[in-house]
Amino acid sequence: MAGLPPHHRPRTPHGRVRIITQPASRPVGARGTRATREEPPVVVRGVEIARRTGPVDVLDGEDIIVLTDDENLQYSARDLGYRVSYAKLTAQFLRVTLGTSLHAFFSRSPGDDGRSHYFTERGWTPHPYDARTIRTRNGERRIGNSDNHILFKAGLLISRSSASTVVICTGDGDLADDLARFLVELPKPRRLVTLSLAGSTSQRLDAKRNPYIAQNIELGIDCLRPRAAKRMDRRDARGGQSHRWARTP
Repeated sequence: MAGLPPHHRPRTPHGRVRIITQPASRPVGARGTRATREEPPVVVRGVEIARRTGPVDVLDGEDIIVLTDDENLQYSARDLGYRVSYAKLTAQFLRVTLGTSLHAFFSRSPGDDGRSHYFTERGWTPHPYDARTIRTRNGERRIGNSDNHILFKAGLLISRSSASTVVICTGDGDLADDLARFLVELPKPRRLVTLSLAGSTSQRLDAKRNPYIAQNIELGIDCLRPRAAKRMDRRDARGGQSHRWARTP
């Protein structure tokens, strides 16, 4: 990935940073070894997406805690015409791990429990952050950036967990790097693994370049659902957030 131009970081109306790289940018394996594919990738809107999520075998027999930046993954999938299927992603983790603790972080409109119900039904613990509106000299401004919320809650969860491996599901370089540096300060060593979607992954997450990250896992088509599908799982439909995220130019 050397030589790629710097990624742009436009913000949504809720203040979230969207990490965007060139379409060729993708998660890589530990110390730069690309995830081995049994099948050729699927090209979606100029981005090569793995058919299968992997390599999940790097979590084989591990006791893990999973921390998901839901909005980052959903933005990334939406840009490709998909949504993340957390039921399928959960099955991937449970297939190989010894113990799994699943946590999802997202912002919401106050009182909107749709997303929380979605995650709870799939075995995840939801950690919603209520977006709020403040008044400025330029008028009202809606704040929904949950990065600080994620870092604070993640720190508490990891400190109380016996898990040997932390899986952070995000393509946000700042968030993952801050969490990685926090893990180094803990008395008990933890291995950090990232999971993200090709085309929306910060170069700072490259395990070959970042000494704090042990392995990268790529989210594959097998854990995505087409957004335009006419027949959609009813639970997925109920899990959608009520507000709409505007795509910034």
